Amino acid sequence: MSLGVILFIMARAVPRIQSNSEVISQGSKFDYFDRILAKIPLNRLDFLMNTFLSKTLRRIKVVVLKIDNFITNYLNKLLKKTHNNGTINGGNDKPE
Repeated sequence: MSLGVILFIMARAVPRIQSNSEVISQGSKFDYFDRILAKIPLNRLDFLMNTFLSKTLRRIKVVVLKIDNFITNYLNKLLKKTHNNGTINGGNDKPE
């Protein structure tokens, strides 16, 4: 759910919250908060957050794919070594 929808729902619910003995008047600070919240360009903020998240996830995907290629190449090299020599390190227990 986008941040804009959450803020909108919160702004609409705040004036309805009342304490047991007090009734919120029309000129209260909650009306002021509602007016300030109405001035925030929620559509633009939502668009900016979506583009940022999209770009970030694409970059993370590229990094994960590069790591996957590195691991695959390393495993293929080990597999070729094993098939060429019969065992890793040519059957010696000592590292090369």
